[in-house]
Amino acid sequence: MSLRWFLLSLLMLSCMSPLHALPAQDDLVVRLSKPNSLAARESGRVIVSITNKSSRILLLPRVRTPLFNPDDHLMNNFMTVLDANGKQAKFIGRFVTLVFEAKDYFYVAIHPGQTLHKEIDLAQDYDLRAGGVFHVSYAQDYGETDLYESEDYAPYKSASNKLTIFVSKALKTAHELSIKDRVRATRNADSYNFYIEAINHVF
Repeated sequence: MSLRWFLLSLLMLSCMSPLHALPAQDDLVVRLSKPNSLAARESGRVIVSITNKSSRILLLPRVRTPLFNPDDHLMNNFMTVLDANGKQAKFIGRFVTLVFEAKDYFYVAIHPGQTLHKEIDLAQDYDLRAGGVFHVSYAQDYGETDLYESEDYAPYKSASNKLTIFVSKALKTAHELSIKDRVRATRNADSYNFYIEAINHVF
């Protein structure tokens, strides 16, 4: 067989092979915005909105989306949080993995036209104590039902807008102090209850 016929045969085979349609760039729209409350905005809180603009069901891996943050913490480090000098804020959160076999929990489905919202507290997972200006963005992993077939399936990505926020150092300090006060109050209450129980036991 000549080289010409060999190349032609390869071309015909490639045309006959089934292809997965690539998603349109705006199939999944990810938007970051600021909450209405000034105190919330200046303490590092951000609203995440994810909209399925396609006509198909799309799947989002729970561990790679801010929509699911048990105990007000992200499941992993996937946000880009840059200070005014372009330095990434230190991640102080946790890393969570899920067993792929639990597919119904591993992914969450977002239906055509559906929008999912979540307000997140970046200060829970990134060190924003210095305060000042931060530029926030991230890329959301997603795919279609093919994701159920193999854990090696490479997801698509949809980049969010870049949101600029201002974190007030005074607010962060007040927030940290309020947490310490609550802890101290709880400890004092526990000590008092223990003291009362001890007295009742003696008398």
